[in-house]
Amino acid sequence: MIKDFQMSYLIEMEKFHSASFEEKSKSMKELINLKEWLYKFEYYHQVADETFLGEYVSK
Repeated sequence: MIKDFQMSYLIEMEKFHSASFEEKSKSMKELINLKEWLYKFEYYHQVADETFLGEYVSK
């Protein structure tokens, strides 16, 4: 799933570099949304992994 979002981010980056100014503003918003989502996704997975490991080790 995260690979899909990483790929979407790369596609948007490519569009951004070849876009006009108006298209860049739209593309930039999409890039920011994707980057924020990726950060949250990775953060929550890290927290879940640490929580799981903590519970596993304490047993």
